[in-house]
Amino acid sequence: KIYPNPTSSVLNIEGVPTGYNVILRDITGKILNSNFENGQMYVGDKAKGIYLLEIIGTENKAIRRFTVE
Repeated sequence: KIYPNPTSSVLNIEGVPTGYNVILRDITGKILNSNFENGQMYVGDKAKGIYLLEIIGTENKAIRRFTVE
């Protein structure tokens, strides 16, 4: 679960198991950030637009879309 969506500063990310990687990408797929701490990722320095959050485990991967406003 990711919220709030849209956001303007901090994206809360719940339910990520230990050992999973969380990567922020722009809409073209370019990696922007992988700094995920205590269930949050700061996105306040990103331009307004649509972003992808990629959550990668050893056997599975999920991608969630969100908006920075």
